[in-house]
Formats: sequence, structure tokens, C-alpha cells
Amino acid sequence: MTYQRQLRKVLAADATATSFASRVPTLTEPASDGVIELGVPGACVPGWLLLWPYATAGDDDTMDVRVWGWRRALGAARPLWVPDLLGQFTCTLSTLVGVAGALVTNAERFADTIVTHATVTGAQAKTTDTDSGGAASTGSVWITSPGNNLMARIKLPLCGVEKVEVLFDSTAAGTTAMNALYSLL
Repeated sequence: MTYQRQLRKVLAADATATSFASRVPTLTEPASDGVIELGVPGACVPGWLLLWPYATAGDDDTMDVRVWGWRRALGAARPLWVPDLLGQFTCTLSTLVGVAGALVTNAERFADTIVTHATVTGAQAKTTDTDSGGAASTGSVWITSPGNNLMARIKLPLCGVEKVEVLFDSTAAGTTAMNALYSLL
């Protein structure tokens, strides 16, 4: 049985970054915009994150999405928060837009193509191609990447982390504001 959960925006304010912020172990608990709390320590947490990336940009403009998991390391006076790269993806935007006045507006385009980012492919799980258009491989990350101006999504295992952080990087001059809808399974 899977609990039904509504979609939410990852960020309260769209990202405009042109590079990824560094993530290293820290004594400061991650709590910025884009950090998703999964549960209290020792509790059951969702097993999967679903992401539907979108941005204010032109058709076929691109952006990258990086997903970090955060865990606490205990045993000292203060816990050490340790980042774990869960995946990085390159998203190509489509002509499919939201609706004026809605959570995703008619100025924002959904991605229709998503691939694992070329420079970190070896550092993340293999993808399972579910669009029937490419070579399939076994793995734990599922990418639905239909192209043809149909909405693409990422299904990413959370591996029992306590928090998830989603970061964005504009890789095209026209990609000015980036975000994603998410749901937890």
C-alpha cells in the first residue's frame, strides 16, 4: 500500500543559480529553502522522492538538478550533518506549461527530457529508462523521459536519509527561474 500525497513546490522562491552550492559535512542542521524534512530521527520515512522539474525558459533550454540526502552522525556533543549525493540530472524543457494563476504558471515550462548528468553518472545509481526510446539498464533511479512535450519525472530512492535537499543550476542563458514539484512515496 502507498499513501497518496499531494504535489508541492520544492522551493518557496524559484532558484536562479548558475552553479551548484557546495555541500560538505557541517554542524549546522540543513534548513534552507529546498530542504525537505522526511521525519523525526528513528521514525519510518518515505522511500522515494518524485520530482517534476520546471523553469522559466524557452523550449529546449536546459537546467541541472542535484539531489542531496542528509544524515546525522551522532557520538559527539553536537551531531555532524553528512551530505550524500543521491543523484544529478540534466533536464530539457518543453512547450508544456502550467496555468495562469496556478502553482506552476503559464510562463513556466516542464521538462520533457531528463537524463543522468554525464559527470556524475558513476557516482549515482544506474537509471532505468522507462520511455521505451533508449537503452534500458538496471538500477534504482527511474526516469520517465517521454520527450514530445510530455511531462518528464524522476523517481529517486531516499535510502533512509533524514532530510533531502534539491538544488538547481541554470545551464542555458534563457533558464532564469527553476523549481520542481515533488511528492514522497
